[in-house]
Amino acid sequence: MSEYSLLKDKDREYWLDGFEGPVKSGMYYRSRIHIDIEEFETKFNQKVVAIKMSTDYETNKAHWTIEFMTEVTEKEMKEEL
Repeated sequence: MSEYSLLKDKDREYWLDGFEGPVKSGMYYRSRIHIDIEEFETKFNQKVVAIKMSTDYETNKAHWTIEFMTEVTEKEMKEEL
């Protein structure tokens, strides 16, 4: 199991950038996104810290692709310098 496994974390919440205001809970949707994130983190040994969902500008509907954004490692920071 990866050191970045979701199983080590309790719950993760991803918020819409810039959102401020009250929220309500209780609306659930069955998805395998949790499994996809765990598989990604295990395979690439990187921790997902954000998720980006885009709009298909031709249809103005949600795009099928979801981008996982990961934290930058110290090694990556040194390589950038």
